[in-house]
Amino acid sequence: MSHIGKIPSLNGIRALSVLLVVVSHCGFGHIIPGGFGVTVFFLLSGYLITTLFIDEYENTNKVKIPHFYARRVIRLYPAMLITIIVAYALSYFEILGGKATIIGAIAQIFYFANYFNIFFDGFNKIPAGTSILWSLSVEEHFYFLYPLIFSVFIFGIGKLRLAYFLIGIMIVILFWRYYLFEIQNVFEGRILFASDTRIDSIIVGCILALLKNPVKDMDKRHLSKKDFLLIIVSVMCLLLTFLYRDESFRAIYRFTVQGIALCVLFYYAIAFSKHPLFSFLNVRIMDRIGVYSYTIYLVHFILIELIVGNIPQINNNFILLSIVLGMSVFIGFLMYNFVEKPLQIYRKKCR
Repeated sequence: MSHIGKIPSLNGIRALSVLLVVVSHCGFGHIIPGGFGVTVFFLLSGYLITTLFIDEYENTNKVKIPHFYARRVIRLYPAMLITIIVAYALSYFEILGGKATIIGAIAQIFYFANYFNIFFDGFNKIPAGTSILWSLSVEEHFYFLYPLIFSVFIFGIGKLRLAYFLIGIMIVILFWRYYLFEIQNVFEGRILFASDTRIDSIIVGCILALLKNPVKDMDKRHLSKKDFLLIIVSVMCLLLTFLYRDESFRAIYRFTVQGIALCVLFYYAIAFSKHPLFSFLNVRIMDRIGVYSYTIYLVHFILIELIVGNIPQINNNFILLSIVLGMSVFIGFLMYNFVEKPLQIYRKKCR
């Protein structure tokens, strides 16, 4: 794999994912699967980071783990810390609901937010709208060990066996969800938000990068009948996960089915990015929303809580969505241009 540049469709996929989350939180959760947007983010993250690891190894014969962690800190912390500081200040002065507690801030800053919410009544110790930081905890728990695992396999055992190892981990997590839900009878949130039950959504993206990375097949334009069939089957599988409401299926098997189906769609969206089915992911507006997606994700729920808690006159979900989306994109624009973009030079030095 030669040095990769910008991978097509990824920003468009980010845009779709964050839009699903925002629309769902603005009162349309009964028809828009916001949680699915987070699952897509997980898969995209695993795919992209594994692709970058492979690119680094094949071009330098090294994987600089400290540099990886430095890039993560520079990428994630500035926007998150600004959001947390503002949210806690607003909550302290009772402009925003919830509570501004030191233990809540520590849990969120050090990526313990998901287990803090699950086991320590964290929802009642943080500002309203910041509970979504659970998903960042899941990602960082996985990436705490994954670079080391990747390095051990890529240098001593091989890329293919790493993929098999990750498939084995996915199977273990599937059985673990079954044990927790069917034997231990845990509540749904324990499975939805915990790292030990959700990292398989990241792992499946890693497996895609290892076994069938679409960057090797980019710029294809013509889909065969087999390609169309695979796409249709994948879409139908996703629809099944939305429509089939059995509690056991949703708690145990839903994320596995979604991950496999998404892998197929990810492959085609990147490899066939210029095909009319997927080219919309690369139009400028989708690209920009994708670039701002991290900040949009961080701030949108806080904005919802601010508006709902302070402006009761806005009681129409469509109006709420318009305001929240517009403000989130604007804040994303500011955060990118005045915080994230100036820091890119330091991220590049860590490559």
